[in-house]
Amino acid sequence: MSEKNTQRESIEAGSEDARIHEEALAWLERLRTAGTVEREAFLSWLRVSPKHVREILLATAWDKVLADLQRDQPRAAEPATVPAAKTSNTTPPSQPLRRTVWPWWLGVGLASSLFIALPSTDPFQLYGVRHVTRIGEQQRVMLPDGSRAQLNTNTKLIERYDDRERAVHLERGQATFDVMHQPRTFVVYLNELIVRAIGTRFDIRRDDSEIRIAVLEGTVEWQRNAQDPPHRLSGGGAVTLAASSTTHTRIQPKDVVAWQQRRLIFRNQRLTEIAAEFNRYNELKLEIAADIANRRYSGMFDATNPQSFIASLERDATLVITRDSNRVRIDAAGVP
Repeated sequence: MSEKNTQRESIEAGSEDARIHEEALAWLERLRTAGTVEREAFLSWLRVSPKHVREILLATAWDKVLADLQRDQPRAAEPATVPAAKTSNTTPPSQPLRRTVWPWWLGVGLASSLFIALPSTDPFQLYGVRHVTRIGEQQRVMLPDGSRAQLNTNTKLIERYDDRERAVHLERGQATFDVMHQPRTFVVYLNELIVRAIGTRFDIRRDDSEIRIAVLEGTVEWQRNAQDPPHRLSGGGAVTLAASSTTHTRIQPKDVVAWQQRRLIFRNQRLTEIAAEFNRYNELKLEIAADIANRRYSGMFDATNPQSFIASLERDATLVITRDSNRVRIDAAGVP
């Protein structure tokens, strides 16, 4: 029995090595004309495993050897005849194959991958690849397996792929994940909270006091911690997790991802919630007086243009708006 298991494991390891070898050859060809997005994807692919670094180094070495062999191959002797003048069938002399000159960032990527592949006590911090956005910024990230992550404002995401799982850690902010189907599970870690998906599209938002998971397509499983039993969440569903509460809601997927077009959609939401949303995207901060915090408003606004929302509030005679350089305070108007 153990011999059969050993044979099966050997076959599986051989299949994986063959796959990585083919991927390395494909990357070698793509890198000749790679743009910025492909370069980032390649560097992420390198960091998945030391096996990837080994295969790309071997592939690069063989590419150089073959080029040198073709360059140094002796030409066939030519017959000693008097050349004809201006003949139409004259064959131009053969040119040696140009040796590939790999760009500097390939060497940097290999060197950094060799460093990152070393064991560490904090795998996400030292073994992972960081993607960070500042306030008001967004970023599209191509992950090593072809999955995509769209990062919202003030977000930090760390990716760490290995042979067992495709893992990312959302340290702060918000991201939409479009996951390629693979046998390896795609996992999002948020400290102890775990979200797993195979092939699906979902959005996670991490605030100071709560985390919201919204499934746009497919199904995910989530756990508050490793000891918690898995809970399934399907397309059109969302769950908001706070320290002592779990709230399930139905969502409109287009509303959940409206931020990707820098749109904020409010439907009968409290004024404090609206202000907090604008504050995520802007250095100009909105402050709401406590006695009007629960007033509710609806509308659609540009996330990076809080002035449009302030202008709409100025039409409300029951409010007083006070401005300074980086703050706008909204109070109730005094009784005349």
